[in-house]
Amino acid sequence: MAGDPFTSAIFTWLNRVASDGTLPPAAFKLAYIISQHINRKSHIAWPSQETLAEATGVKERAVRRLSAALEAGGHLLTTQRKQTS
Repeated sequence: MAGDPFTSAIFTWLNRVASDGTLPPAAFKLAYIISQHINRKSHIAWPSQETLAEATGVKERAVRRLSAALEAGGHLLTTQRKQTS
């Protein structure tokens, strides 16, 4: 949809990630997958590391490393959820 502010913000964010030469290439792939999980109203995404690992084709350890790189570059804010049973 043309002129959709949410979609525009997602593409702006992805363009910033893509143009950050300090990030490993897989960080963009992770950012893209995260962007598919962002809630339109809250602008928050809560995919599990397992979900992200499956979608990107990397191990959960790599998801943690790439998330940390995105966070260090100012592209992502992560929080820990409490474990539930």
